[in-house]
Amino acid sequence: MFQGPERGGDEAGSRACHGGARRGPALAAPSKRLVRFRRSGHHVTSEKPGKLLETLVSVAHPIAVRAGDAAPDGP
Repeated sequence: MFQGPERGGDEAGSRACHGGARRGPALAAPSKRLVRFRRSGHHVTSEKPGKLLETLVSVAHPIAVRAGDAAPDGP
């Protein structure tokens, strides 16, 4: 966890981690959506694999299909 300078941490890292003034380049994507997984930590792939898969199939896959970037169906 990043800590601010008052606790001996790095101010720039703290701002970047917590949505402060320093941010990277804007994300270029056909669609953007914040998806939160309740009662999950940093490892959603191992903590909520079923919910993650369900979300990818119901939210991300249709966006990829519309953008022409989805995997082909079937063998």
